[in-house]
Amino acid sequence: MDATTTLAALAQPAPPIDEQLPERPALCVPADVARDAQAILRAGGALSETHRAMLDFERQWWKRGGAKEQAIRDTFGLTPTRYYQALNGVLELPAAMVYDAPLVHRLLRVRAAATRGRRSLD
Repeated sequence: MDATTTLAALAQPAPPIDEQLPERPALCVPADVARDAQAILRAGGALSETHRAMLDFERQWWKRGGAKEQAIRDTFGLTPTRYYQALNGVLELPAAMVYDAPLVHRLLRVRAAATRGRRSLD
């Protein structure tokens, strides 16, 4: 094979990638991953400043000295009960998952564990 033949072979366009790859099977993902992906895609609006502050507080509250309940009162001017009611609402917002998915997942796990603990007492 001479240099001219080699250059002519290189000048041919490569076949499209789709023709080179085997067909992929449909993806099987866990239901919670699919739910989170759909929530991220649906999230059109952003979180309010207060919602972001609540998530930021949950991420870093342990760095502050003192009791968490007092920090909630000082930071948000809410009773702990009202704060946790509002936080539970924030955790249900798709935009919260977009803002900080690992934190939201952790808080949802903590909430589920607390719920299971209360139910076992019944």
